[in-house]
Amino acid sequence: MSNEQIMFEGVFSNTDKIYNDSIYCLYNGQYGEHSLEDIKITKKQIGPMLKTQEESYKKYIGKQFGDFLCEKIEYDWGRHKQVWTVKCVLCGITTVKENGYQWSRRKTGSMLCNCRKERKKEKLYIKQLAKEEEKKKKEIEIANEIGKVYGHYKVIECTGLGRGKCIVKCEKCGAERKNGSILKLREGVFPYCDCDMVNYNDPKWIGIRNGHCISVGMDGRRVKLKCDCGRERIASASLYFRSKMYCDCGSPDCKFANDVIRKSREKRDNGKKFESKVELLLIENGYKTKRIGKTGDYGVDIVAKRDDGLAIAVQCKCNKQSNVGVNAVQEVYAGGRYYDLSHFAVVACGNVSKQAIKMAKKLGVYISDGSSFDYPEDIKEYSEGLIPTVNAQTHVKARKLYELNGEKKTLADWAYLYNTTEYKIKEGLKKGLTFETALYYQPVPKRIRYEVQGYTGNLHELCRHFGIVSAPTAYYRIQSGMSVEDAVLTPKRQEGRPRKK
Repeated sequence: MSNEQIMFEGVFSNTDKIYNDSIYCLYNGQYGEHSLEDIKITKKQIGPMLKTQEESYKKYIGKQFGDFLCEKIEYDWGRHKQVWTVKCVLCGITTVKENGYQWSRRKTGSMLCNCRKERKKEKLYIKQLAKEEEKKKKEIEIANEIGKVYGHYKVIECTGLGRGKCIVKCEKCGAERKNGSILKLREGVFPYCDCDMVNYNDPKWIGIRNGHCISVGMDGRRVKLKCDCGRERIASASLYFRSKMYCDCGSPDCKFANDVIRKSREKRDNGKKFESKVELLLIENGYKTKRIGKTGDYGVDIVAKRDDGLAIAVQCKCNKQSNVGVNAVQEVYAGGRYYDLSHFAVVACGNVSKQAIKMAKKLGVYISDGSSFDYPEDIKEYSEGLIPTVNAQTHVKARKLYELNGEKKTLADWAYLYNTTEYKIKEGLKKGLTFETALYYQPVPKRIRYEVQGYTGNLHELCRHFGIVSAPTAYYRIQSGMSVEDAVLTPKRQEGRPRKK
């Protein structure tokens, strides 16, 4: 092997030195002299290849990638990879990236230097020191708080300066309170103690006005109020004097109550009256009743029991303005299961929706209108006879009855039985069909006819005649705002959708 160095068109790599039949280069991570046969390259190819490498490497030299600045690029002839020598801009440490080209494309390795982790550790250490110092200051402050007196409360134990972090002792009665707070004590807000109980029997509490009510008498912890409308009521003294509640008599007929409060009170009173009416109805029918209607009743207002052991969960719904919905059936079914009952009933003073009746039919729930309560012996047979009907108060035409085979039903009932709709039956009757035939009538959908360039037809016929676009495409264009002529005659774009670069 000759040691005579040869120059190819004045091109030399940073480390590669070319001789007659060998080259001094980086091979499998080590520098050395290797023959051209080992590298699997000819003498004619080596010069242009080195020139191409240097020209392609120039644009990366001096460029920053993440935290690193590229200083030198070499080619490993054994592994056929670029070896990049980079320097961190933050700490100045030089590192070598074995597969530099892939690394620069963010495919291998990280572009963040390890010095960032050390800086993060330093910041965390500084924060930890600050927390420890703050903790020591708080401990000193807590120790200084013990023994201090706020009002007639003395701090005997303190575990923190947040809410509920101290125990205080009342110097009047000697009772300890655990719900104290240093911050609240400093602001002058003291915990409640029995020795602070106000004597409301004092005559000074009579004659105090709140809104439209005035106190006229006391009875222990209760106060007798008189509203400006003339009515009287009994209320809690602490809620009236301290919380400033009860501004009127609480009656829905009070002229001083606003519309929102009046409607809510009317709804509440109507519901209570209706529950009492249902309870009397159940008692007349031989049931023993138990009222549960209150907050947390799980959807059951009354539990009705019969002498033979039958127990029914009853839900009362006084809803005259709108239909009783699915929620009533769901609530009584779930609440009845909660109370270990297997019979359910919904008593509604208004109309019941179609969906609610369908669900009652599926779950076996008895539905009553409040005028009678005759729970069936066979609930399955009763459920099969339940047929949803439309609200007769809203749809006046639904009161008309249609006769077939000796039975008279509303149009909605016949539509439900024959699995059709009222619209289809009406269209069949308009065509002159008999009522029995109209139950099976299927009307053909109407198609709008248009005129485009002298040809008249519906959208399908126009698209078939001109053969430019399909009917769904034309329909979508018309819905987007195009005219019928443009929608039918405008061809599709041939270039297709734009591709992502």
